[in-house]
Amino acid sequence: SPDSIPSSPSQHHKDFFKESEAGKKELADRLENEAKEKIKGETLKPDKPKVRKDKPKVSKKKVNKQTTKRLSNAELDKLIKDNFVKNTSRTRTFTPETMPGSKDFAKWFNDLSIDEFELAWATPKLRTIIESRIRHPGGLHEWHLVSRAPIFKRWGVKAEDIAVMRTLTKDVEFVNPIGKHGMDGSGTAHKELLEIIDSSLDYNTFKRRLRTWAQYRLEGGIDSLPEGLR
Repeated sequence: SPDSIPSSPSQHHKDFFKESEAGKKELADRLENEAKEKIKGETLKPDKPKVRKDKPKVSKKKVNKQTTKRLSNAELDKLIKDNFVKNTSRTRTFTPETMPGSKDFAKWFNDLSIDEFELAWATPKLRTIIESRIRHPGGLHEWHLVSRAPIFKRWGVKAEDIAVMRTLTKDVEFVNPIGKHGMDGSGTAHKELLEIIDSSLDYNTFKRRLRTWAQYRLEGGIDSLPEGLR
């Protein structure tokens, strides 16, 4: 109606913006109040307690390393003599005075029973004589290592075979690594030969493993072994 028309256009615009600002303020107040009510009524969830995940402590128990005492040759010989050798009224025993010389040693060695040989070997003075007889005349390498004579005796090896199947020490040369008998590499080679003997179940196994060893450790390979061991 004519009465509601503002007196001037400028007044109309002022009232419009005034009402608009009031509306904005009212809307802002309402939104603010709603937000406050929402925050007030909201139940805050309690924080979950942090669980510390520590690795269980493992108690370190001290392990006592048991050291195995290595028996000396004399102790080992006594052990064999006392526990594994049958000494009967028929068992022949010897003294240094009754031991045979180099000429008759082969027959003596072959004729002895295993128990008789073990008894003689377990006596230090007799063992020294036996080792000397096997090595006679010297300057030769025994592929049937002298220190393992009881094993070869049990395998039925004859003294003549041990004597024949030897090599002049000057002709024994090693490879991988390079060495010569009595010089560099000799100790390692002897340890390897001892291992072959000790881990073999019989004489045929020993010879087969010795040939395998010779292929990569002897200068000349298997052909450098005595004929009876090739």
